Amino acid sequence: MIRTLQDFSIGSKVFLGFLPILGIASAVGVIGILATQQSNQNLQEFKQAGTRSIEVLDLEREIIDLQRNVQMYSSTGYHSLEQTADLKIQQIMQLLGQTTQNTTHQDNLKLLHKMRHHIEMYQTTFDAVKKERKLRTELVQTKITALKKNILAFLHTNQHRQVQTLSQTFMAVDAGLYAYLVDPYLPTLIERTQQLRHNIQQVKHLLPTQMKQQLEAYLKMVTRITQATRSYLYLISVVMGGVSQEFSYTALQLKQSILNQVKPLTIQLENSSQQMQIFVWMFVIISILIGIVMSWTISRNIALPIRKLAEVFQRLGEGEFEAAIPFQARRDEIGTMAQAANVFKDKNQQTVDLLANQEQLTQHLEIHRRDLKRSNDEMNQFVYTVSHDLKSPIVTSMGFIGMIKNLAAQGKVDQALDKIPRLEKANRRMSQLIHDLLDLSRVGRVDLDQKNLDTHKVIREVLSTFEGTIHQHDITIILPDEVPSVYANESRLMQIYENLLGNALKYAVNQEIKPIIEFGSKVCADEICLYVKDNGPGIEPKYHKKVFGLFQRLNANVEGTGIGLSVVHKAMLFHQGRVWIESHGNGDGCIFWLAFPKQQVTTKGQQV
Repeated sequence: MIRTLQDFSIGSKVFLGFLPILGIASAVGVIGILATQQSNQNLQEFKQAGTRSIEVLDLEREIIDLQRNVQMYSSTGYHSLEQTADLKIQQIMQLLGQTTQNTTHQDNLKLLHKMRHHIEMYQTTFDAVKKERKLRTELVQTKITALKKNILAFLHTNQHRQVQTLSQTFMAVDAGLYAYLVDPYLPTLIERTQQLRHNIQQVKHLLPTQMKQQLEAYLKMVTRITQATRSYLYLISVVMGGVSQEFSYTALQLKQSILNQVKPLTIQLENSSQQMQIFVWMFVIISILIGIVMSWTISRNIALPIRKLAEVFQRLGEGEFEAAIPFQARRDEIGTMAQAANVFKDKNQQTVDLLANQEQLTQHLEIHRRDLKRSNDEMNQFVYTVSHDLKSPIVTSMGFIGMIKNLAAQGKVDQALDKIPRLEKANRRMSQLIHDLLDLSRVGRVDLDQKNLDTHKVIREVLSTFEGTIHQHDITIILPDEVPSVYANESRLMQIYENLLGNALKYAVNQEIKPIIEFGSKVCADEICLYVKDNGPGIEPKYHKKVFGLFQRLNANVEGTGIGLSVVHKAMLFHQGRVWIESHGNGDGCIFWLAFPKQQVTTKGQQV
């Protein structure tokens, strides 16, 4: 059976393994589709019932909001509240119409028609409220105001005592009227009106007929205002309040009816869901059992060989070319992979050989490239020097030679001889330039051999060269007993220290304080750090990089060509190291740091 199974491709094996699972999945899919269709139908009916329930809730909310607007209208009489209430009634009627169109149940339709009847009655009652409210507003704002003005004009002009009493009673009634408009439940207006009628009867003989008529008309208007107020308050609080309560009660009945219709749908959905869960769990358990069997078979026949081949590929990738390659006799994809691994093994060995050859060629090319770049840089430096810096001493020398010739021709021998020292100075300047340029050009071009050097010994040899100047100016030299060894070219290292020491001597001896020059080192992470420190004037930070350029001199009064520090910089580049300055330039001295690569030297100074 295993031999026959190995003859199939991996894709065929996987397909045959998962074919039973596909069959079960198809059966689950068919049952799921049928159950889903039934559930969708029930859900649609449930959704419609839910929509109708929401519409009923909207109706309840709208009628409550409507009643609140009407109550506010009764208190304020604002036209905007009146319009809002009418608009709410229209919206409720539209919502009732939409709900009626979407309803087919007869009991629900009866309840909806009953709700429509309530809202129509509500509209009729509200029209009556608006009529009474507008009548009251018209009486208060126009008619009674003009009438009151005439009455007050008469009463204020008549000084009779009884008339003045009538005037006070009238003012009390008028004040009570406006208090009543604010709070219709105050009983004082009726008492004040009765008192006004009694006072009118007492002074009736003192009043003109027209005034009597106006006072009677005023009392009638007051009575009508109170009647209109009581009328619309009664309609709003009792009639419209009752209608809204009936509307809400009918809405509650409709909502309960809808819920009763939904209950069978809910039970049916629950039953369908339970049946579907039973079928799904059955098929899941069967699928898991089949999956376990097929997973074990695939793991033994496919996954295990692939894992072993992956291990072989990993070992080959790590350079283990003697790794044994299994499964080469199989006739499926795994056998093809085993044959490919064998080919990869051969090609990998060839690639390693090619990479080794390529690395050697790359190293040779890099060496030639650095040599070419260094040669080009040297050529540029020499061209610049010849065209600029060597020209100045030559021009000076030719000028003095001409002057000497003219003075000699004129017989002025003494004056001619006075010019010779300046001519010698220009020639020494040119000689020093040529010497320094020669040193600069030789850095990295000759004496390319490097070895572990005793730095302490090199420094002592350099100090011996400047021994005369050191004794002449009484310079204190500080040199520790131990200085770390470096891997470098001996002549270049001496050249570095000669230029740094010469630079320090030039500037230190010109100070009023006693010159001190210190050599030393410190511990660095990946480098060997050496330093030369003096107590001279120092160098301002803005010149720290500039001084390493060709012919850069910060003080023209101090002799030099401006090439020494350039030689140091170039020599450190040759050693793949660094050079930098620490100084503030305010008379605190200067420290030149030298950093050589540390990975080339062990702690004992031996090359790695």
